[in-house]
Amino acid sequence: MNLDGPHNQSLPARRACPRSEPESLSSPRTTWAGRCRRAALEDQKGPTPLPSGEPGRTPGHRKSTDTGEPAGSSRPLARPATDEAFLSKTHVDGATAIKLFYEVMYRYSRAPWDIGAREELVSLVESGRIQPCRAIDLGCGTGANTIYLAQRGFDVTGIDYAEAAIEKARVRARDSGVQVNFIVDDLTNLRHVSGTFDFLLDYGVLDDLRLHQREPYLQNMLPLTHPSSRYLLWGFEYTMRWWERLVPFYDIPFYPGEVEARFGGYFEIERIAGKVDYSKWPPGYAAYLMTRKGEAQ
Repeated sequence: MNLDGPHNQSLPARRACPRSEPESLSSPRTTWAGRCRRAALEDQKGPTPLPSGEPGRTPGHRKSTDTGEPAGSSRPLARPATDEAFLSKTHVDGATAIKLFYEVMYRYSRAPWDIGAREELVSLVESGRIQPCRAIDLGCGTGANTIYLAQRGFDVTGIDYAEAAIEKARVRARDSGVQVNFIVDDLTNLRHVSGTFDFLLDYGVLDDLRLHQREPYLQNMLPLTHPSSRYLLWGFEYTMRWWERLVPFYDIPFYPGEVEARFGGYFEIERIAGKVDYSKWPPGYAAYLMTRKGEAQ
């Protein structure tokens, strides 16, 4: 075969590798293989002389500047931050941002959900299904439901983790002439509430929590109940559409069946209101009235 034909005229001559005289190892063009050969030659020469007072070292066990362990040691190097630690920090940062959102909302404006005592609660009280008793509002906001109950003779406590909301609630209660015990606390880690209550209500708090926060909420709420305690829970409930899962900080609604699965072991559950209409947004909600089961159950 003729390799000098017209199809090979543009091929450059192959440059021979100067094996006998390698480039200087200090050159910026030094190859990876060259650096390896240099390290091997250093190990063959023995330990590098050290300044007076520095402990000696053996060939092949150069000290790591990060861990202090010999490079040839079988002890594993310190692990970098784990995914769990990163996710934990991300969660903390996200929770801080959400809390800041609520603080700013309550302090400088009127929240869109601040619309007075809610329909399902009023219906239960006015019909007599819920009688005056010791009650607690879990996530009371500026106190609309809490003050309504106090005006109907309830001994009521209101909890919210937004200090700005509690400040407004105290002013409204004073202006309304009722006595309410308002407390700043976190429903996923309660520290300032004790005892049990006959009636508990939650309007839009549990469904505002991320899925991993809902079990801590439940474990903090259960000690506030006793057998026969009533619990009114309201939240958005519907099957999410694909695009809603892509919206940042989008609140995850109750999925159909979640309330029964989460609370069924502790409460008798009655669905008292709810509907789904995908022409609106958010498209659906539900309200549940639950009764705490006895200890034997």
